[in-house]
Amino acid sequence: MIKRYVLPVIISLLFVLSASCEKGTEEAVRVPGEPEVQAEKSTPPPLPHSVAIYRGNSARTGEIKSRGVHILPQPIWKYEANFSIRSLIYYDGKIIFAVGNDLAAVDASTGQELWKFSTGGNVMSVPTVDNYGLAYFGDNEGNFHALEAATGTLKWSFKIEDGINSSPIVHDGYVYFGSSDGNLFSLDARTGVEKWHIDFHANFSAGASIVDGVIYISGGNLRTIAVTEATGKVLWESGASNMNDYPPAFFDGALYVSGYKYLARLNIETGETVWKFDLKGRTSGALAVSGDTVYIGNWSGGMLHAVDAAAGTEKWSYNVPFDNDGHLTIADGVLYFGASDKNLYAIDTATRLLKWNMPVKRVKSSPVINEGIIYYIDDGDLYAAH
Repeated sequence: MIKRYVLPVIISLLFVLSASCEKGTEEAVRVPGEPEVQAEKSTPPPLPHSVAIYRGNSARTGEIKSRGVHILPQPIWKYEANFSIRSLIYYDGKIIFAVGNDLAAVDASTGQELWKFSTGGNVMSVPTVDNYGLAYFGDNEGNFHALEAATGTLKWSFKIEDGINSSPIVHDGYVYFGSSDGNLFSLDARTGVEKWHIDFHANFSAGASIVDGVIYISGGNLRTIAVTEATGKVLWESGASNMNDYPPAFFDGALYVSGYKYLARLNIETGETVWKFDLKGRTSGALAVSGDTVYIGNWSGGMLHAVDAAAGTEKWSYNVPFDNDGHLTIADGVLYFGASDKNLYAIDTATRLLKWNMPVKRVKSSPVINEGIIYYIDDGDLYAAH
């Protein structure tokens, strides 16, 4: 009986193997009883986006997620330049900054110069670095560059007709920047190829903030404007005019802008003004937002204001002689800024008390905080202290 079934079984097996061979590699034969093997799905690499940027993040809130400087810091090093240093960011153990016609980088621990890239024009643009290690910036001759942040090696350049003073921003594979003649550009971050540009016919020297596919821009003689990231289509223009060269700040579903003598909250869907806080004096530098509070300096009134982000009412204030460019930086619950009395200040936002003040000559740009070290520009030279 057993021998009678041998031949049919063999024929059946040959038929199965033959059918499998005809299918080639399209299907694997699974042995009954064994678990099915799932094919691995490849994950596409992340698109380029900013990781080191002016005002701390792509929402431009001025808040840096890092351990702060809670006691009076002591000097670590000083970097002297032939021209005044105007801006800085921290990236991967380096301080990258604009100086004269150059973009340069120094070791964040020692202040030793690592590289310097010379351009054809004065560099006023605060650089940004993306997650692939490319640093982007422009100059006042209309040259926009992408460099390797590690070495300062040029990857690509893009030329426009007018100067570039705004701080670029990288998001979802594209880099955005504004020009002095009022154009907003979108370029492929990897290649520098233009995707689109819009002419607003006005000076555009501030950077942009990007949230959920929408670009928010303001500064110079521009009103605040929202455009789509994909095509540059204008969604709305706000009646709140931003007369300062600082990007709008996005936080918790709202947009905050500073005018000549006021602070305003805008509806992100319509651009309508939700509230306006009268400073009763001229605005000083870029604002900062953290938690439920917006912080802004009053230059002519000599006051730091803490304003309720939802209601637009003052929570508290602190008397301090602000400089006309006293940019606010917040890290670990502490506000840092330079003042016209030749001091660098640190104010505790919880207690509203002075944590420390350090004698300086003149600190105008935003200080940068990284793991208990403060980096700042004083009278054109770069310093580190902890």
